[in-house]
Amino acid sequence: MKIVIVSLTLTFVILLFPFVASVLSKEFNWSFFDYCIAGILIFSSITIFSMITALKLTKRNRIILASIFILVILILWIELAVGIFDSPIAGN
Repeated sequence: MKIVIVSLTLTFVILLFPFVASVLSKEFNWSFFDYCIAGILIFSSITIFSMITALKLTKRNRIILASIFILVILILWIELAVGIFDSPIAGN
């Protein structure tokens, strides 16, 4: 339960930055859907990363698993943002 509360709090704090940017600048324009997708991605990433670090694996295996997870999340984020693979979920 503690992981969920921490994840929700961190997600909220992280999403405050684009919200403030969209209020202060006309160039930064996120829709409600953008905030929802970013919130889901951030929340699930924090939660899964916390679970990976809590696993009873060797330090080397935790680092490898966490590195693979971070790489997958970064590729997904980039695909959603700019569409490097030209998939149906690609962004602008």
